[in-house]
Amino acid sequence: GAGIPRLTLLALAAERACSALQPRVVLTFLEALLHSRAVYAGARRACPGVRLWSAQHASYCRDKTFGVFDGARELHGEPDGCPLPAPDGIFVMGTVSESLWRASGYPADAVVVTGGLRYLDAGRPHRRGPGQPMAVLIGASMLADDELDLCEAAVEAVRGLPVRLRLRDHPYANLSERPAFRRFRDAIEVTTGTADEDLDASDLLLFSHSGLAEEALVR
Repeated sequence: GAGIPRLTLLALAAERACSALQPRVVLTFLEALLHSRAVYAGARRACPGVRLWSAQHASYCRDKTFGVFDGARELHGEPDGCPLPAPDGIFVMGTVSESLWRASGYPADAVVVTGGLRYLDAGRPHRRGPGQPMAVLIGASMLADDELDLCEAAVEAVRGLPVRLRLRDHPYANLSERPAFRRFRDAIEVTTGTADEDLDASDLLLFSHSGLAEEALVR
């Protein structure tokens, strides 16, 4: 695919921007994802002394390998002396994330608990009126097979109950447009609102891998 040339161009763009601006600090919001790694590589080429930091953008668990990695190889370049592009430090949402990044090899002063950038406005909790069905929102991720299983389980779980099922597509993966979703069209409504609107209108969120879960929990 186009991944390698696209990321190469992103690294080149970061190098040119940093050459012109000569920043002392570069801040990203995608931690160790490939897009940020390309920015780190370009910034390092242009400004060898620049400090690279990233702010945690979503939830983490030990199954999310782009959040927990091998510090010996990635940070220290073992065994060949070629470390991968990585941030010098991470601003994290809470103590759970802090422990995961520390387990990845980051020292204490490189993992700072600051909270999450995406939860500045927690909104208000949804209040269901008398006689209204429970509104259940399914927050889809980019893993279509898991989400289709979740949709099937949700439909079976609420069969015969006063529950309204709604699906919020992931911004980069429209589960609702997949042929395999057609069988749920009569049972699951597809939302078109913003994340705030969808959460404000929901009583419960079902999820598998979505960062939308934290936003629901904050509410």
